[in-house]
Amino acid sequence: MHVVDISHPQMEEHIEVVKSTVADLGAAHTPVIFVFNKIDSLDDRTIIKDLQARYSPSVFISANRGINILGFKELLSEMIHSSFKDLSFVIRHDQYKLLSRIHESAEVTEQRHEEDGIHVTIKTSEKNREFLERLLKDVKQQ
Repeated sequence: MHVVDISHPQMEEHIEVVKSTVADLGAAHTPVIFVFNKIDSLDDRTIIKDLQARYSPSVFISANRGINILGFKELLSEMIHSSFKDLSFVIRHDQYKLLSRIHESAEVTEQRHEEDGIHVTIKTSEKNREFLERLLKDVKQQ
């Protein structure tokens, strides 16, 4: 999240400095939401459309007055959930410790008890997905 003071006369220069710093840190490919704050202090709101086109995804808020905070929350939630992936697998009925760890590490979207085991579908981040796949692989080898 990159919070920008939209009322600052050198706003665009500030954006470029932050982008450059992030790139220097090796994180240039990290997803960013541009949060333009202080829209209540704008005399001319026509610049918003131009900024939306150049900085995407972006949201325009006034933290002080609470303007468009819901839009900000929705965009943030959308970005977080778009990076999550589904993963389905079956575990044995006696693997309740494993099932507990799965519930701690991911959003369980489906869990069915069938004859052949517990069928589980989860939604998880890439980082947790790798962890869970290693955990499941270790369990299958036992």
